[in-house]
Amino acid sequence: AMRTVKRPTEPSPALVVVGLAGSRTDAVGRILAAHPEGGWGGRTLTLRQMSERFLDAKPTGGIPLVASPVTVRGKSCTEAAKVYEMRLRQRTSSDDAKVIADTNPDNVPLLGIAALIVPGLRVINMRRAPVDACFEAYAMESTPGVPHACDQVSIAAHAHGTSRLIDHWRSVLGDEALGVSWLDVEFDELRSDPEGTARKIVEFAGLEWDDACAEAARAEAAAPALDAGAYASHIKQMTSGLGPLASVRA
Repeated sequence: AMRTVKRPTEPSPALVVVGLAGSRTDAVGRILAAHPEGGWGGRTLTLRQMSERFLDAKPTGGIPLVASPVTVRGKSCTEAAKVYEMRLRQRTSSDDAKVIADTNPDNVPLLGIAALIVPGLRVINMRRAPVDACFEAYAMESTPGVPHACDQVSIAAHAHGTSRLIDHWRSVLGDEALGVSWLDVEFDELRSDPEGTARKIVEFAGLEWDDACAEAARAEAAAPALDAGAYASHIKQMTSGLGPLASVRA
């Protein structure tokens, strides 16, 4: 049914970066922001706001859902697209950026909505070993603002659900009629080959190469990361009996 919705046709700078909590999606944003024609909108809530304001999405279990693509009107998609681009540009220092990354990992449930309002949607999936990502999210992001990271069972379940949704969207949005392109970026490859990984990201974004992106990638690769191996006993206790986490694929 998504193929029948009349979607906007004007080019959009939006590039959505998703991944498990703790997968370092912001690294992609900083690499693109280093490019003279790139930008980083941060972890915005704009997709959620657009879905509720223009597409009449209703919160269900904390996630805004559209009842059916059949109920979505082309005019609503066009209006949402314009406001989404405007707000992304407001969050960057460049008014003429060709590509602006939205790196909120919690945009995963909203990728279907993004496909409706962003022509030629580009998605980057930041892949990281699930135990490493979950442990870092639990250790670094467990604040009231990130409720799913405040206890071990919740972060494991969140990782399991996120992984399933990413697989779902990769399958559904792979339809050529929807015009969605997808790139997997490996966290470990960013650490071992920062320039090579940055080149993949820049090429996928449709930009010419700029050495500043390599410098940004090297800074990301050098940033401290929690060594899950150093906490093996704690992680064993954390994952004991947590079937959801054990079933998450990297």
